[in-house]
Amino acid sequence: MARRTKAEAERTREDILDAAERVFFAKGVPATSLADIAQAANVTRGAVYWHFKNKPDVLDAMLERVRFPQEDVVAGISPDNAKDALTTLEEACVGCLRLLHDDPQRQRVFTISMLRCDVVIDIPQHQRETNAVMFERLVRAFEIAEAEGTLASHWKPRVAAQVVSSLCLGLFRDWLEDTTRFEIVDTGITSIQSLFRSFHAMPKPD
Repeated sequence: MARRTKAEAERTREDILDAAERVFFAKGVPATSLADIAQAANVTRGAVYWHFKNKPDVLDAMLERVRFPQEDVVAGISPDNAKDALTTLEEACVGCLRLLHDDPQRQRVFTISMLRCDVVIDIPQHQRETNAVMFERLVRAFEIAEAEGTLASHWKPRVAAQVVSSLCLGLFRDWLEDTTRFEIVDTGITSIQSLFRSFHAMPKPD
């Protein structure tokens, strides 16, 4: 019986997060209350408070449900990889574009985080910390490329990481604002490949 009760509680939690995703997407985070989420989930406000402290806690949990598996690829880049760091990183960026294009839930969640939030007030501290960790992993990948001798000397790892982050996030945001403006996979791949060509060091003459 206890096991069933635990399973039911987890199902209620997921129902609340599903409802939050729908309401945040439709109304925006600032205009959404916990009462709105409770109503959409067909539960009481007390049930929402049982699982979450406040609205930022709900938002954080909702964001945590959707991540790119390519984040693990970037985190796992090391000098021992079979492929060089730049090739692995380029493939991970392209994979993110394809996954966003093919996954409606990721599209909703990224729309919420990029276009339906007050970035100063709404984004939870935990999510900010997670984003910072991911950026440092990106920097580390470029540092490995630099150590491998594959990163062009005019690029510094932190600058390269910032440019890649800005390009990918810019593509995501612009496409999610209006998915008819451009084809994200074709445009994104062309942009990423062009950028990464500039990252690669010229082969040394024999």
